[in-house]
Amino acid sequence: MCRIGVWLYHRLSGFVQVNLGPFNRGYSMIMTIISFASVFLTMISAHTGQQDFARRKCPADKVTLGGHDVLVIPDRLGADREPGATNNSAPANKGQDKVDLKKLWSYGLTSRRTGKPLVEKGGVHRLDKSKVSYGYNIVVNRNDRVLPPGGRPLFGGEKLMLTREYQEKRNVREYARVVSIMAPIRDAILYNFEHTSKKEWLKLTEVLKINNIKTQDSPAITPRSILSIEQVYDYVASKPTEGSPVMRFLEEAELELKCLGFVDFDFTNPQGRNHAKEHNIKVGSGIKMP
Repeated sequence: MCRIGVWLYHRLSGFVQVNLGPFNRGYSMIMTIISFASVFLTMISAHTGQQDFARRKCPADKVTLGGHDVLVIPDRLGADREPGATNNSAPANKGQDKVDLKKLWSYGLTSRRTGKPLVEKGGVHRLDKSKVSYGYNIVVNRNDRVLPPGGRPLFGGEKLMLTREYQEKRNVREYARVVSIMAPIRDAILYNFEHTSKKEWLKLTEVLKINNIKTQDSPAITPRSILSIEQVYDYVASKPTEGSPVMRFLEEAELELKCLGFVDFDFTNPQGRNHAKEHNIKVGSGIKMP
């Protein structure tokens, strides 16, 4: 359809030049109309192309989400990648974790809230950006079990699957969007910090900044501090022996993105606290993207 628009533009412009050359004012008006028509046809073509990408005729697996079957496009290539790898990097073997955990700053540290280690085998997300398509993703855990939208923070190893059909439920779409934002952030600071510059970190967390998430510096850094985007990077650079401030940063940033993205969702936790209300976040107001 894009080619049709270009062809139409050139054919009609040639006709107008030959037949209406003396009438400059009318010529300009007609050419403007032709230009708008060409742009409109190009936009329709781009939208159709995106839908064709998600609905392409390829093998599909069936999974269950919310009691309904969902067709997903299987990953035949095992596209798990090492943290920090580009889309041009060769995929690693599926299920294998090549990260040497013992060399990480986070190795051996635990979260005060959960008592669980910050890093573990299989915890890397290795999100493949080529598989991120808003509305055509669902979230699965490291065992490929579909995860419904919820307030529980990422555990580690979650990834996205492409679906053949558009996901009509907003919370399903937004959950996948949150994972596409937070998975690379988690991988960078927990598993790949030594290869992540501060400039790269600030670029990676730009979406948090424009949504006013973790932008306020903590007056002091303690095991219970709520660190800002820049503070958490500097904290890890200092080779800390306490990992709780980092996990709190990650978990609260994720939760606040969910507060912005989810609709008709109660963020009250088992202890009776509601993060959205406590931080004056309007639930469902939308996530701003860079």
